[in-house]
Amino acid sequence: MGNVRAENVIAPFALKEIVEEIKSLKSRKAPGYDLITSKILNRAPGGRVVMHSSISGFHPGGRGFKSRGGRTINMMKLLKKKTEIQPRRSNEITGTNFGTRIRTRIGQWNVRTLREASKLAQVENEMKRYKISILGLSEIRWKENGEIMTNEGNQFIYSGNSRGEYGVGFIISKQMSKSVISWEPISNRLITLRLNSRIRKVSIIQCYAPTEVADESEKNELYEQLTAAIYKVPRTDILILMGDFNAKVGQRDPEDECTATGTHGLGVLNNNGERLRDFCREHNLVIGGTLFPHKNIHKYTWTSPDGITKNQIDHICISKKWRSSLMDVRTMRGADAQTDHMLLTCEVRLKLSALARNSTRKRKCLNTKELKSEAKRFELSQKIEDLIVTESPITEEGIQRIYRRAGEEVIGTINPERKWWISDDTWELINKRRTLRRKLLTDTNNNAVREQHKTICKEVKRAARNDKRRYHNNIAAEAQVAAEQHDTKQLYKKIRLLSNRGLNKEHPIRDKNGNILTETQRQIERWVEYFNEASNTQLPEFQPEIWASRNEERCNINTSPPSSREICEAIAQLKNNRAEGTDGIRAELMKADPLQCARALQPIIGRIWETENICKEWKRGIIVKLPKKGDLTNCSNWRGITLLNAVIKILAIILHSRIKDHIEKRLRKEQNSTRHSIWHSWTSRQLSTP
Repeated sequence: MGNVRAENVIAPFALKEIVEEIKSLKSRKAPGYDLITSKILNRAPGGRVVMHSSISGFHPGGRGFKSRGGRTINMMKLLKKKTEIQPRRSNEITGTNFGTRIRTRIGQWNVRTLREASKLAQVENEMKRYKISILGLSEIRWKENGEIMTNEGNQFIYSGNSRGEYGVGFIISKQMSKSVISWEPISNRLITLRLNSRIRKVSIIQCYAPTEVADESEKNELYEQLTAAIYKVPRTDILILMGDFNAKVGQRDPEDECTATGTHGLGVLNNNGERLRDFCREHNLVIGGTLFPHKNIHKYTWTSPDGITKNQIDHICISKKWRSSLMDVRTMRGADAQTDHMLLTCEVRLKLSALARNSTRKRKCLNTKELKSEAKRFELSQKIEDLIVTESPITEEGIQRIYRRAGEEVIGTINPERKWWISDDTWELINKRRTLRRKLLTDTNNNAVREQHKTICKEVKRAARNDKRRYHNNIAAEAQVAAEQHDTKQLYKKIRLLSNRGLNKEHPIRDKNGNILTETQRQIERWVEYFNEASNTQLPEFQPEIWASRNEERCNINTSPPSSREICEAIAQLKNNRAEGTDGIRAELMKADPLQCARALQPIIGRIWETENICKEWKRGIIVKLPKKGDLTNCSNWRGITLLNAVIKILAIILHSRIKDHIEKRLRKEQNSTRHSIWHSWTSRQLSTP
């Protein structure tokens, strides 16, 4: 009996030919084909096929399987036609999901600063090169705290102070960001992140500890905050603690009872190392960098400017209970972001899962600029006409489907491109700097290479600053052109970019008691509570009695259902470049052919007018929150605007046009709520006159 090891893996494209051979046996009714079908093939991770190792009659060395009918299937020869046998790689990195058989990389890096031009782009580039899913950062030196979406689509959360000292944060890949439950900025040295998992929740704490020569009070304050943060982590969570601790833990003596460290540490124990070791022992953590045997070049995480002194001061720790999930910890010497710290990575074996959120899928924005063309407007009108015929009779939901489908098929959607302003020449300089750094790591005494590395570091900084300056100058020139053409939309957009207000930053908020809310669901509930209180006031206990004047004439307001002409005039009054509501219909779609739209909407609006019953979906609005000044963790420092559906706007315009003339006659000059803007200007001038 011959055995084939499970490491011999068949590529997916060779499976087809094997199945054809098996089918040929079946077609001739040869004995033994059912045995081959049931045992010879076995699914392996990643969609590959593994040859089973317990089949009698299979002969290694290329002879194949001899069936009971006497026919030999030469499997090895068949495979060599298309592919070679591939060794199974159990440590394959995908960089997407955590899995029990797929290792996922988590990294920690002291980048020294992210305030330099192009520094964040360089860090993201290295994160992509090494397929890191979650990267903890130290010394980012950004002010305050917040959450942004980078140009690469990654989620970046950070915590700092008003002076921009120290600072920590996380860069979470686009795929992993779906698993984020909550995050909490504790201080400019601590930040926590909680992720969803199929087995347990995962809590990660990123830390930046004071140096060895810092005051003892500063060290004590940090470890007190760190202790409080760990006590907040649920006991059922898998805890990962990482960061730049400025701690040398050294090697553990085999006779030492300390279980927080292993025997593969580097350096001599110092005060910070003793603090970290005692802290991990108290909270049942193990320091991952001391557990795995590696060369010293893959252990040290910091190098002095002269390249002589090297220490292991950055660490990744994990709960002792989940020690078996930590597969490896080592530094990546090839990562370069112009910092004296090495990129420290660990490989874990867990399974993260995306959270089931109740939010609806974000709808893509239609490219309404195409409707400036007469041909596109005509094509859109023809498409809508064809859909109206097939949709008849038209309902409230049908009108949404018609205009949305016609818009997507005729003018398409906008796919916003996020790209960095860094030029190709600057990226080439960055690659040259990485090459010189590798040479410097292998030959630390080469002064010529060291001088070249210093020179090219300066060139990279200079080139990045020039690229950023050129980018801002181009935006300013575009803003000037928009101002000359009276294009206020583009002008405002360019001004936002120049003032650095184009980033959609998210901030954690507080509840009524002043407690920070970090979970997304609890934040949504708080916003619902706040806007309900702001929009819905309680009625007074005693209602005032308002008597009508005897001499007041009766208002002769038209109450008949709106005509097509009236609806068409209301459509013409809709404003362009406005965000759509829940229906997804932009005003430009209806204004492409107002008469056609009026004829389609007249039966629906007439039915609403007669029955006084509006579709429940049309009553819904999307509340968008906009920041004001002050503390943004306080909900009162935000204001909300509501995005309404297009048909409701049309109905409101019709009602306003019918009653405004009658109301104007009965309002005093001081009442400006429904008057033309000229009355507001007159009142403002009167109030400002001394």
